[in-house]
Amino acid sequence: MTGRPPLQEGRQWPGTRWRRALSALARRLAVWVGLAALASLAGRFGAQCWLVDLLAHFSVYYLLLAALAAPVLLAAGRRGSAGLAIAVILFNAWVLQPVRPAPAGACAAPLTVLQANVQGSATTADQFAAWWARQELDADVLALLEAPPAWEP
Repeated sequence: MTGRPPLQEGRQWPGTRWRRALSALARRLAVWVGLAALASLAGRFGAQCWLVDLLAHFSVYYLLLAALAAPVLLAAGRRGSAGLAIAVILFNAWVLQPVRPAPAGACAAPLTVLQANVQGSATTADQFAAWWARQELDADVLALLEAPPAWEP
């Protein structure tokens, strides 16, 4: 016996529909939080595989998903999934911690950056250096992206 009086046939107790909806939502969110946890961890191994590196670009979204899911999971009584959501929040907050704007007035002089993606080019480092000299570009920083291993010192 549940201690509740019997209902007429076809009727539900008040709040039953909301509990079912909350439970269904919590199940879906638990799956999404699990996927966000896997993607967050896998994204840290981007140096080994460029395809896995793509997962690292969405840390903000993993954090937001987990932050929105944690209260729903707690309300639905899914403490394990809520704990995982909190872990995803903390991990991605740690990953994103260095990403913050510089304070106003931090740079007195402008900084010029030249970026070149040299992946897949048939150019050697010496040929690129000669091209750079011919361009007469005055840059403070030269950033070479996806440089082939042969270019490494």
